[in-house]
Amino acid sequence: MTASLALGTYRLREVATAARRAAACPGTAWVDTAPNYLAGRAHRLLAPVLTDHPGMQVSTKVGFPAPGAAAAVAAGVLPPEAAERGHSLAAGYVRWQVERNRAALGRACLDTVFLHNPERTGDPAVLPIVLREASPCWRKRQQPGTWARTASPPGPASQRVC
Repeated sequence: MTASLALGTYRLREVATAARRAAACPGTAWVDTAPNYLAGRAHRLLAPVLTDHPGMQVSTKVGFPAPGAAAAVAAGVLPPEAAERGHSLAAGYVRWQVERNRAALGRACLDTVFLHNPERTGDPAVLPIVLREASPCWRKRQQPGTWARTASPPGPASQRVC
């Protein structure tokens, strides 16, 4: 296993500047973010950097309603009580949030999506079901630059969420 340097954006004030600097450093090919970082602005600020550096990989998170709780409730993918609780890994909500994250980051595919606080689901047996149902377009690399649907969630790092 080879270690690589990544930029974490939690509590980072100058997200775009830091991401541009990281992209310029050899061996730094990854940035980690979440939709609630920088008061909900991190994805929007990272999008142009990711466009300028298409080889930079990105990871993000799902499971916490803020800052899009009202939109998720209005879309019918998040019950109001889950918005108040501040956490949901319901398949429909995870699928909705993955799509919002992907669009906000300006990516056709996300390299990695982390489930935020999966222990808060109350039932660990639910997680494989959430992963299977939440992302109907799990894709597996067939050849460089091509992706094909698979029936199960990705395992190795060479697979992405689209």
